[in-house]
Amino acid sequence: MRLPMTLALLLSACGSQETAIDPTPAEAPVDTAPTEESTAQDESGETPATAPAEPSAVFAASTRAFGADLYRRLRSREGNLVVSPGSIDIAFAMTFAGARGETAAQMARVFHFGQDGDALHAAAQAQLARWNDPDRDTYELRVANRIFAKQGMDIQPDFAAITRERYGAPMELISFSPPEAARAHINRWVAEQTRERIDELLPSGALDATTRMVLTNAVYFLGNWKTQFPEDATREEPFYVNGEGVPARTMHLTHSFGFAHRDGAQLLEMPYVGDALSMVIVLPDAQDGLPALEEGLTAEQLAQWTSDLEEQPVTVSLPRFRL
Repeated sequence: MRLPMTLALLLSACGSQETAIDPTPAEAPVDTAPTEESTAQDESGETPATAPAEPSAVFAASTRAFGADLYRRLRSREGNLVVSPGSIDIAFAMTFAGARGETAAQMARVFHFGQDGDALHAAAQAQLARWNDPDRDTYELRVANRIFAKQGMDIQPDFAAITRERYGAPMELISFSPPEAARAHINRWVAEQTRERIDELLPSGALDATTRMVLTNAVYFLGNWKTQFPEDATREEPFYVNGEGVPARTMHLTHSFGFAHRDGAQLLEMPYVGDALSMVIVLPDAQDGLPALEEGLTAEQLAQWTSDLEEQPVTVSLPRFRL
């Protein structure tokens, strides 16, 4: 099974005076941001009590924490939910480069950035390098950033340098008059970065005469699960949403996967080809148990659950879905 995923995010600034995946018809939180830890030894061979983590792992940890916070805010919405904490973190980390005072303090708190801006930008750069590895051939993953700023706008050189060098986000100066022409230009860039899957990120009316800057982040992912579901093992079965069964085309497979049963939930990790990325599915034991599971979900809990996964034979029944 090939899983295409495209996401795009934008932030716009105006000059007036005045962001878990639900992969199915039901609701099952999914964690796709692995946390990496590193250890080191000193010259005596002793392992320090706390070893510095790799920069990309630091960024992954902050993204996981923000993602858990964001999911708690969004989970009450009706229907399926797809959100990319990594995209939002990258976009606001770029914005953080230009923030000062109370604005910077609030952003650091909400996004779990910490107070060291240089360390944050280095960690984001390391994570982007991993995501955009040009030598990878097992799956396609591209994360692109760009800033569209009003021609003639006074841009601080330090901000432009950080976003360009750390985030690969060149500053493109454009005219926002007429706004529709600028909107079409930005949408064309997003479409190119997402292989034409997102061609209308900015809806009509999103820009106006007061717009001064648009910051964009686009993600394109295309991968195959390492272990495929047999095509002839798909059949219609009930899938339960809030305790009520709904018909769904359901795939079936028995294979060895990472699995754990913790705190009234089952966790399954399904790797993609290359083993660098995986999808982690969290399924409540009770058919109507999702609200209770979500209520107590934290970044620390997710990290503990994923560390508890053990390879074992698992029979998987998963409704077909598209992202």
